[in-house]
Amino acid sequence: MQGEWIRRPTGTDSVIFVHGILSSGETCWRDGDGSYWPDLLKHEPKLEPLGIYVFTYETGIFSGSYRLSDVVDALKEHMRLDHVLESDRLIFVCHSMGGLVVRKLIVERAFELIMANKEVGLFLVASPSLGSSYADLLSPLAQLFGHAQADALRFVRSNAWLSDLDKEFINLKEGGKLKLKGKDLTVDKFVIFDKFWRRQVVEPFAGARYFGEPFKIAGSDHFSIAKPKDRAAIQHRLLCKFISETALAINTNSSSTDALKAERCIYERDRSNKEPRDFSAPLRKHMSEVQRKIGALTQEQYRVIRQLGQIGEPELLVALGQERPS
Repeated sequence: MQGEWIRRPTGTDSVIFVHGILSSGETCWRDGDGSYWPDLLKHEPKLEPLGIYVFTYETGIFSGSYRLSDVVDALKEHMRLDHVLESDRLIFVCHSMGGLVVRKLIVERAFELIMANKEVGLFLVASPSLGSSYADLLSPLAQLFGHAQADALRFVRSNAWLSDLDKEFINLKEGGKLKLKGKDLTVDKFVIFDKFWRRQVVEPFAGARYFGEPFKIAGSDHFSIAKPKDRAAIQHRLLCKFISETALAINTNSSSTDALKAERCIYERDRSNKEPRDFSAPLRKHMSEVQRKIGALTQEQYRVIRQLGQIGEPELLVALGQERPS
């Protein structure tokens, strides 16, 4: 279990790769021909300032009671120790169960992320929202080895943990307090014994639930979708576009905020430079006129006015000082 910098950032953004169940930061993203997705990203000339970080967690057959919540804690601590959280913008590339891990991290640490003014991008690659048929297939593994992660991935109809996470994440996203942008990639083909098991690992209704315009990668299955062969692969091009658009959108918002702050400073400066208005002279003139009117009243008139209105002299002064229509 470790985190590894493929390249440290020289700008404000870092991409964090998080793999899925029964995989690793090495095998998840590496194609059979040797191409490695984090390396493909590293060689994008327009993204040179970008930090690239790969996280690997315990998820073998014998990981036993090592739960998803433990993975979330490990991801948080490794990111803290390796200074990943010092980046202003965190873009997570998540395959399969990695998406659940990161969504749980975001929900748990939402207050810290908001207070630190962090921006978050979620690039979800065949990641389940409501569970996975794959986990149902692996249920014997969960029972035999006490595999807590496989058990947590069971489909939502019998999975309160996933149902609660789904609701909490939607509420956080729709609340708008956390700056969050996302993209979903879905698979095209069946996987694992096609002749006998005719279902996708992540069904369309179980994934691609949170963000608009999900994209199906033609010819991909649950595993090949995370292994682009080269920089021309569509999933890699979509990731580069997502990174660029996320940075542009956030920079635009920041520029708007900066402009508003500048206008506010100018307004406050102009206010402070203005000479204070002197209301004392008009007020003295007005009160002098009121006193003249009162002085013209006879004792009987003053007594009648005071009794009829049950008012004292201050109220009478105000009343007499008001303009009356002719």
